[in-house]
Amino acid sequence: MFKNHFRILFISLFFLLLGFTGHAQCRNFTETQLIPQLKDYLLNGRYHSFYMQEGDEILIFKTLSTGMKYKFVFGISDELPPHLTIVIKNWNNKVLFDSHASQKIITFQYLPTKAERIKIYIQVPQVDPKPKKGCVGLVIGIQKI
Repeated sequence: MFKNHFRILFISLFFLLLGFTGHAQCRNFTETQLIPQLKDYLLNGRYHSFYMQEGDEILIFKTLSTGMKYKFVFGISDELPPHLTIVIKNWNNKVLFDSHASQKIITFQYLPTKAERIKIYIQVPQVDPKPKKGCVGLVIGIQKI
């Protein structure tokens, strides 16, 4: 009976550590590959790193302020095919940016005319019958105008 408990504990810890390893790799990818793309923009204090597989999608909400110019940098790691769907809409569903690019890094600059909430939709399309997993990152830079 003790062996079964030990086995279950060991398997649980293995999968828990496996998840931390994937997340750490994604953080490293975002920090080394995407943050430098901001160039003369300041990181807005947070960045997003996701461990995703082909077919996954995510929705992020952000609030933008007036008097700031924004630079969005999206990236996808080499483990995934270079296909990324990105749609940014304002709260009234007006499309601000729409990309179905086959690039590893995609940037978008935006100057809001008023304070507004936006929705950022990211999808990794499935191009392989056996989906691959990898990192998708997003950093947002700001610049006073």
